[in-house]
Amino acid sequence: MFVSRSISAAPTLQRVTYQTYRIDTELNCLTGNVSLTNKLYLACLHALTSSGYGTDPLTGKSGTEEALGLLRSASCRSTIKFSVRDAELLRLIASLCPSHSLHRHKNMQVVHWLNLPVRSHNHRLYLAAKEIKRHVTNAKLFHDGWETKGLKKFPSHDDHLYGRSLLRAHHLLPSETSEQFSRGDGDATYHSRDLILSDSAEHRAFVAATAIFQWSVDPAGITMKDLVGLAESWKSPLTSSAVLSFTYQRSWLNPHFPAIWIKAYNALRETKKVQDRFKLLFSLSSMAYSSQDLSKFVPTLLAFAVHPEFRAENLPAHSEYDLSDGYRPTQPTVVQMVLACAREFYLSPESSMPARPGESSRALGNRRRKAYKARLDEEANYVADQVVEKWSPDIPAISIDFDAYDCTRLDSKIQDLSQSCSRNIQLRKHLTRVQGILRDLDPGSPAAALGRYSSYSPDHRRQYNPVTNSHI
Repeated sequence: MFVSRSISAAPTLQRVTYQTYRIDTELNCLTGNVSLTNKLYLACLHALTSSGYGTDPLTGKSGTEEALGLLRSASCRSTIKFSVRDAELLRLIASLCPSHSLHRHKNMQVVHWLNLPVRSHNHRLYLAAKEIKRHVTNAKLFHDGWETKGLKKFPSHDDHLYGRSLLRAHHLLPSETSEQFSRGDGDATYHSRDLILSDSAEHRAFVAATAIFQWSVDPAGITMKDLVGLAESWKSPLTSSAVLSFTYQRSWLNPHFPAIWIKAYNALRETKKVQDRFKLLFSLSSMAYSSQDLSKFVPTLLAFAVHPEFRAENLPAHSEYDLSDGYRPTQPTVVQMVLACAREFYLSPESSMPARPGESSRALGNRRRKAYKARLDEEANYVADQVVEKWSPDIPAISIDFDAYDCTRLDSKIQDLSQSCSRNIQLRKHLTRVQGILRDLDPGSPAAALGRYSSYSPDHRRQYNPVTNSHI
């Protein structure tokens, strides 16, 4: 390859300036003298002769890489002289970067390209030249003879447009110049959709859907270690009156578990993989997507469907459980029931107590009400002691003044409380057995790796088997 160059001598020049370089085959580079002019001229020469089709046979690098190496070297900062020629060379090197300016309507930008190969238009050359200019400007304080007026012609760029251009051309830079560069705070941060965190809604739904599709549960993923405590924490009766369907519905984004637990447990135990898998895939995945807390229910609910051990563990045949009543009647609860069923004061024996000699009507009224309250407290505590000490699922025998209380209502309340406590005991035993089954589940064969959620996989075609005539 031959390069033709012509030299025209200007009549105003007294002499022609030139630079001398020696080919160093040991270091594989061109070597000159120690002057800044010599270094800058060589850097400019390398930058202008850079080719995108290969590397220089002497240096083994592209011209741009060699130029940047020179401009960043200590030899360009340890100079003792700075001339007008140096300022002109710095300007020429910095001008190899295309300039960007806003259109007059400021709705687009105008790029001014040089008539040079694209590999010569490198933003790093501008940055390196600008760094030398900054060093010279700072060091001029100690060198009165430096001629820095030519630096006023140093090209300037719009910081915003230059930063955008540098970011977009970054992948085109040579490998040795593509290191991370400082971008400041001007550029926005965009999070890729494929970079999904493990606690994100999409990833939770993906994990739930994968487990349901594989119809397998990892026992290590079951985090519910206290079903009894969980049911008690709901502070609401467990009922079976709600309508339950595992089809995709809005209610699965925020299910009310006290209302659906009984039906969900019974329904999940009867599910079949072929018929119900995709129903659960939509409903339970929606629940996992809704919140981190709800996603913890998915492994437990899926275990009810996957493992046949739960089919033999039936719920007691009751339609409601109110765990707020506890597992046996308590003294304060029964006392409040007795007081609520007491006759009104004006119907009580105390309301007709005779007055004492010289006793005023006000004092008589206070004495009657005090006696009424004392009797209620005494009898309420007495009845509560009988119920608590002799408690059984059946109504305990109670001795009480039937004229002073609504005994029918009181008997009904105590009976309801006793039966509720009895149902709660049965539920607690059932949940304890269910917890034991969950704890003793056999891990079986290891489930397939869940991987990471991704909106696109380069190997997605491999997931589908080709259909041939033999399949039809």
